[in-house]
Amino acid sequence: EDKRKQELEEQETKRRLAEDKARLRLAEDTKRKEEETKLKEAEDKRKQELEEQGTKIKLAEEKDRKGSAENTKRKSEETKLKEAQEIRQKHLVEEKTQKLAVQEANNKLTEDSKRREDEIKRKKAEDEAMKLKESEDKRKQELEEQETKRRLAEDKARLRLAEDAKRKEEETKLKEAEDKRKQELEEQETKRRLAEEETSTRLAEDAKRKEEET
Repeated sequence: EDKRKQELEEQETKRRLAEDKARLRLAEDTKRKEEETKLKEAEDKRKQELEEQGTKIKLAEEKDRKGSAENTKRKSEETKLKEAQEIRQKHLVEEKTQKLAVQEANNKLTEDSKRREDEIKRKKAEDEAMKLKESEDKRKQELEEQETKRRLAEDKARLRLAEDAKRKEEETKLKEAEDKRKQELEEQETKRRLAEEETSTRLAEDAKRKEEET
């Protein structure tokens, strides 16, 4: 009877372990699909914003190629860090689950109260791990959104600076052309006055000569 009871307890332990693994795998699949959906939505949104900026952003991106490379490198490092944290979090969940399962198997679950206590601890550990992972994912998403907004603001600022520089250059050229035109008019006026003075002088000399001849 003891051997049969032990076999039934071992079968019950194996069944709960299988159920725990199935629930954990289902939760991980659900979370991964949710993260993939959020990532795709963020990527689609970013792609649409880049398409709307078009040619204007290309000029700013060409001037800031080095900055873009650094942003890409930082983005890659953040992605690697996030993946490492997710793997570490997954290992922690599996380690906690395995420890609880080993403990339950060693104790053989001889008392109902002990089984309930272990089940509560295991569930609490899983809930805490999931909450920690969700909080970390949310924080990463907020940082990515802030980074996207910062880059957009920088792009707009660079574009505005480029437009201001171009406008000032056009105003300078226009002023130079106006100054040149004004100088030409002044030179023409000076030449006209000189010609009038020469004509007046010549007429006076002719009149004086005629008077002397007379």
